[in-house]
Amino acid sequence: MAKEIHFNVNSIIKIEIYGRKRTSHKWLPPRQRSWLFGLIKRNSWQSEGFYYHGSYYECYESGCFEATPSSEEYLIKYGYQIDEDKTVWNRPYISIYLKDNNKAQKAFETIEDAKEYVEDIKEQSEVKFYVVINE
Repeated sequence: MAKEIHFNVNSIIKIEIYGRKRTSHKWLPPRQRSWLFGLIKRNSWQSEGFYYHGSYYECYESGCFEATPSSEEYLIKYGYQIDEDKTVWNRPYISIYLKDNNKAQKAFETIEDAKEYVEDIKEQSEVKFYVVINE
């Protein structure tokens, strides 16, 4: 469930709009684990799924043999978008900068939704502020 943000629209200095950005998650099929630079095959398999930063092949962070994939449901639950070709994206979002040095962020399904939200804020605000679009 999306968290609501509350702020005084007249205290906005700037809003930045960001388009969706591809993540480092990559869908990988099941693969037999190996040892010694892939020369010796083990009698176990790496599960299929979404792996982060190539941990499946390159042994990042937790190592090749301990790397576990994320499911599509898990990634969606944490706000990612997944295309039919299994490309994983961060959602489009806006950053709202306020006069008191605070900042608020809100994610959207599409960049058009984000732009529409900003236009609604502009109509409500009595002050002019900068809008930067980073697609």
